[in-house]
Amino acid sequence: MTSASLTLKELVPQIVRRLGVSERNFEVVSLIEREIQKISPKSSVAAYKNDKIYVEVESSAHLFELNMRRREILKSLSVHAELPCPELKLFLKGTVRASAADRLKNALKIPQERK
Repeated sequence: MTSASLTLKELVPQIVRRLGVSERNFEVVSLIEREIQKISPKSSVAAYKNDKIYVEVESSAHLFELNMRRREILKSLSVHAELPCPELKLFLKGTVRASAADRLKNALKIPQERK
């Protein structure tokens, strides 16, 4: 069957697998986002890659508060033994970007053309 003849029901699971979304990843993000929004309602998870959760925070005051309560937030995952304990990266809204190590790792995987 070609991709043009795939139904939506067949296509969605393939896309989800390619993106690396799993039930476990979704559960981790949901739990962390719930804990974060108790403290800062307008904050949200921007990404979850390489066991790092990137969170966008609305204000510097909320950023400070979340940094102070980081351990408490991650402790919510320890209740579920099967879930990994990711690293929590907090950023002001609009400034989320991968770390230098992640950018280097990605650059090495994809050769870039020189002009």
